[in-house]
Amino acid sequence: MNIELTPLVKSLSGVIQLPSDFDYKEDYTAFLIKKYEYKKVE
Repeated sequence: MNIELTPLVKSLSGVIQLPSDFDYKEDYTAFLIKKYEYKKVE
């Protein structure tokens, strides 16, 4: 499989550094829970 990278993707490569053990699923789950948490309206 040979995928050609666009100039935009090449420019964004290396912009952010994440730990090698970063769990994106856990992070995204926490984001969604916070975003959609129930807030009681008084």
